[in-house]
Amino acid sequence: MPIIYRKTAKGLAEIETRVYKLSPRLRSVLIMIDGKRSDAELLQMLPQAAEVLAALVQDDFIAEFARTSAATPAPAPAEPERTVIRGPQPSFEAMRRDLLRAFNDRLGPAGEGMALRLEKARNETEFRALLPAAVQLVSTLQGRDAADAFMARINAW
Repeated sequence: MPIIYRKTAKGLAEIETRVYKLSPRLRSVLIMIDGKRSDAELLQMLPQAAEVLAALVQDDFIAEFARTSAATPAPAPAEPERTVIRGPQPSFEAMRRDLLRAFNDRLGPAGEGMALRLEKARNETEFRALLPAAVQLVSTLQGRDAADAFMARINAW
């Protein structure tokens, strides 16, 4: 039966602060754990996912969330719900979190270098200056349609 994992408090702390200094390979898979993708889906995306998932479970970065029947595939990851906010614009952190998730969902470990650069941006100006390169990387690795979809997500902000 496919297993769906979720990040533990330790896993969330690693994503936010890098306190445990996971290797890039482990961190990339940890980023992709969203409580919706099954281990079978992750294995299709990353051939080495089985050993990485085992290591993340063993070190308590992720935990089993649910098991799905093989006949019933896990639901496709839905776009995060957006709340309509009246008044001030959403925070830079909310924008960065949303766009980083969209970028990581598209490229996974193949976009890790750019994802790290985007995470390190200290403000919206620095972040937005990196976005054209991120769109170009999406275009190179996944094609123009994927880049256009990612660009539409950026423009929504």
